[in-house]
Amino acid sequence: MKVALDQEWVELITLARQMGLTLEEIREFFISQQKTPASRNVKGVAQ
Repeated sequence: MKVALDQEWVELITLARQMGLTLEEIREFFISQQKTPASRNVKGVAQ
């Protein structure tokens, strides 16, 4: 079964890895954001 990947997500994860984040750090970030209101601004993330 072939699954199509969202290219923007692939690029986001690739960029995070290039910045030195581990897959576990990326995973923890997404989990922490699920526990907060969607309308909240993410602080401490460089833009």
